[in-house]
Amino acid sequence: MTGITHMVVSASIYSMRVLPRPAALTAAFASHFILDAIPHYELTLNTNLILLAAAGLFIAYISFLRRDIFISAAAFLGLLPDLIWVFDLNSTLINIHSYFHFKKTYPIPPTFLLFELALLLLFLAILVKNRR
Repeated sequence: MTGITHMVVSASIYSMRVLPRPAALTAAFASHFILDAIPHYELTLNTNLILLAAAGLFIAYISFLRRDIFISAAAFLGLLPDLIWVFDLNSTLINIHSYFHFKKTYPIPPTFLLFELALLLLFLAILVKNRR
């Protein structure tokens, strides 16, 4: 999945407030592995970075408006496994990430991005709507 999807889903999980804060942050981190298990189309690193910058600014703005830094923390935790993988920071977590990550054994058409966009919009609506 794209980094923006990981960030928005994780921030939304936290903002729903159905779990105590420590559990919500843990769920935000764990959501990365669940999302990556779904077959998905991979964007280029540059495209991902542009989307990440936009998502990061938006989520920081939401965190500021709600005076809750943990929204941004949850978004960061949702992205963390990819950062660990890109910067080769922890072999154990990289192995866990690789285990759960979708194995591309057949060509994934770009139309799969439509599913991811729908998922992203759903969780973006949840994030914006939940004002607790």
